[in-house]
Parts: sequence; C-alpha cells; structure tokens
Amino acid sequence: MPTGLQKFNFMSLMLALFCGTAALPHILIRYYTVPSQAAARKSTIVAIAAIGFFYILTLFLGMGCHDQRGHQYYRQQYVGPA
Repeated sequence: MPTGLQKFNFMSLMLALFCGTAALPHILIRYYTVPSQAAARKSTIVAIAAIGFFYILTLFLGMGCHDQRGHQYYRQQYVGPA
C-alpha cells in the first residue's frame, strides 16, 4: 500500500511531466509561427492534446504489459518460485 509520501512523489512527478511538456520550445515557438492569436491558441491546444494522448497511450500500454507479464515477473523477482 503506497504511503502518503509515495503518493506525493508520484503526483509531483506527473505534474512536472505535464507542465514541463507544455513549456517545451517546440510548443512555445508556435506563438511566433502563426498569423493570429486565435491560430496560436488552436495550434498550442492541438499540440498539447497530442502529447497528452501520447502520455495516456503509454499508461494503457504499461497496464496491458503488466496484465500480460507483470504478475509472473513480480512473482519471480519478489516472491520466489511457487
């Protein structure tokens, strides 16, 4: 069972990943390469949504891998042979 500190560490990591991604140069440079403010907002939203989709996709891939192999790996590494 995760402790309060482990939960805090996980949430701070996720916040850093999301905020750090939003400030990447290839996201911020979109403000200088579009003709209007509305286009800049739309371009930034699309880019951040695409990156968010990638984060969600990796979460589901990790859950799928854990479902397929995770229990066996955990049992071999930490519990020992049955």
